[in-house]
Amino acid sequence: MKRMLTLSLGAAMVASVTPALGQAFPDTPENHWAYQAVLGAKAAGFLVGYPDGMFRGPRPASRYEMAAALYALYMNLKGVSDGLAAQYNALNEKIGKMGGGSTEGLATKAEVKAVMDALDALKRQMPGQGKDFTADIDALKKMTSTFEKELASQGVDVEATKKGIEDLSKRVKALEERKMPVDIHGDLNFWMGSGYGTDDETGITFDGRPTTGAENGFAKNLRMGHEASMTISGNNDNGPKWWATFVTGNLTEFDGSAIFGNQSHVLDGEGWSEPKTDFYVQNAGIQFNTSLFGQDFNATVGRVGFKAGPYFFQRPDNTPYFSNERWDNGQWIFDGAIFDFHFGSSTFTLFGGRDGGDWDNLQTSNGVPINTMMAGSAGHIFDPTTTGLDERPRGYGNHNGIMVDEHLGARFSIPLGEKGKANFNYMIFDQNGTTFIGSSTTVNRAIVFGGDFNYMFGENLSIDGGYSQSNLNSDSTNVIDGDNAAYWANLGYKGNKFSVKAGYKSIDPQFYAPGSWGRIGIWWNPTDIKGFYGSVMFDLSEKLSLGVYGAMYEGSETTINGVTGLTGDDTINHYKAHLNYKVNDAWNLMIGGEFVNWDLAARGSFDGGKPEERWYNIGLKYNMGENAWLSFLWQISDYDSKGTSGFNPFFSSATKAKGGFLTSQASIKY
Repeated sequence: MKRMLTLSLGAAMVASVTPALGQAFPDTPENHWAYQAVLGAKAAGFLVGYPDGMFRGPRPASRYEMAAALYALYMNLKGVSDGLAAQYNALNEKIGKMGGGSTEGLATKAEVKAVMDALDALKRQMPGQGKDFTADIDALKKMTSTFEKELASQGVDVEATKKGIEDLSKRVKALEERKMPVDIHGDLNFWMGSGYGTDDETGITFDGRPTTGAENGFAKNLRMGHEASMTISGNNDNGPKWWATFVTGNLTEFDGSAIFGNQSHVLDGEGWSEPKTDFYVQNAGIQFNTSLFGQDFNATVGRVGFKAGPYFFQRPDNTPYFSNERWDNGQWIFDGAIFDFHFGSSTFTLFGGRDGGDWDNLQTSNGVPINTMMAGSAGHIFDPTTTGLDERPRGYGNHNGIMVDEHLGARFSIPLGEKGKANFNYMIFDQNGTTFIGSSTTVNRAIVFGGDFNYMFGENLSIDGGYSQSNLNSDSTNVIDGDNAAYWANLGYKGNKFSVKAGYKSIDPQFYAPGSWGRIGIWWNPTDIKGFYGSVMFDLSEKLSLGVYGAMYEGSETTINGVTGLTGDDTINHYKAHLNYKVNDAWNLMIGGEFVNWDLAARGSFDGGKPEERWYNIGLKYNMGENAWLSFLWQISDYDSKGTSGFNPFFSSATKAKGGFLTSQASIKY
């Protein structure tokens, strides 16, 4: 708008100017440098020329001609302002009708789309316009006074014009301060996956799934997934905040068919298939501030999400081939409440509610739990000969675990100066039924407690660590309270073009809080291990970066009920590396690999062995814009159990898994 003001007034003042769309003036040459400017001013109604249709560019503009252009500009600005106000009021009325409580008041899909389109159009007009309008109106005020006599001589009511400009200024200010009553945004995702096998084998993915199904061949194994979400939230400055996210797609599970199943479990050993389109409510909440007994606190109620650290309460990212915030943000979704009490700079948080176990309300329209929560892993030790367990640990949450139906937790966070924080957690997870431990003992409750901390020394050096323990109960009676802890410590340094991190962790065989603490090949949330790990990131150039990760673990050498799992003679080496290259502003290339080497000692009737897991990755990502991207990943797998008992890649007699998996995802946010 400011640019149009400059062009239009300049067109009347400068000797050589010209327009832009269609025919300008007969005496204005098309090859003149200002032709487009004059054409634009004429199209906007700012320039009308002389009665004979000529522009007469070389002639200086008179004050009367300047006044005519000025008045035309005022009428144009007034029209734009009136239009924006009318659009805003129409949308308000439309949204009000959509919010009725009766069936007649419900909006149709066409009405929702019309409102969303109108919102988008209005948003494109509003950003920055208020500021431009204000500057233009200020200029109009000054120039109206300057050309007062000339305007009056042309029959313009100058006083009415001045009043109109002042009213216009007030209306623009009101428009700047207005916000739409609701905000609508979301995302669209399209996913493709297909695999193949080599050497008469089938490949294996990170989550332990075969790359091919019953039908062999890349084209016949092609699977297509889609999911779209819409979030509606309030824009009110006062009163409670509210929001709701609705999702539809076929990424969940139905009648044995699944692409990703649900948002928490790994479908190890299961193939890829396309289920029916599903619908679910990801979250829907109200947040408000209130006080009780003089203590202020924030309350969030509804279908809410929360996480409290990877070794306590955090949902694993079970979709390594799909990137999406609601699937990957680590929050457990539950129907309940979160209360935050603030004591100075410290915060005490209470959270709890119903989880996706027995409760149908936390399921999709096809009856799939949104994110089933598991806790506890009693007596789960890898020892195929003694225990009869013919498969090594893989996935998570599917071995002697408690399926959580309700939980209650407390988290107390205190600052450690200005550069650190300590957190203390206590959580109770209950199951409505029972889970057998051994032949007769049952459990139905897990209690997780402990703490973690992080601290920055200066600008570059950081340290973090913690301790967590998970007890298993039968109601209030403790059943397992030993060999069930985890502790860890990390030290990091960030330089100008590199970063380094090193750490140590120890995880007992009976530790299994509902958390997310990593993956070793197809083994998710590993237990019964201890050891060191580290990573290094290098910026080799402005376009090239390298990342390397390595871990060396051994068994915890814990004996439970006379059975010893992984020992100090059993080692697991885990390595990952990736090279990222920024081809240009739009394209990024990634090349990498992951390698897991086992070295298991022989004992008893177990002959030991040296299984190997290998993956090689080539990926491309294309940024289509600020809110849209397209990615491709080709992954080659080479898994060999080397005949080691319990290490077959699938629940079958196959000892190897060789093949490839190609995936692609297109994602757009609106």
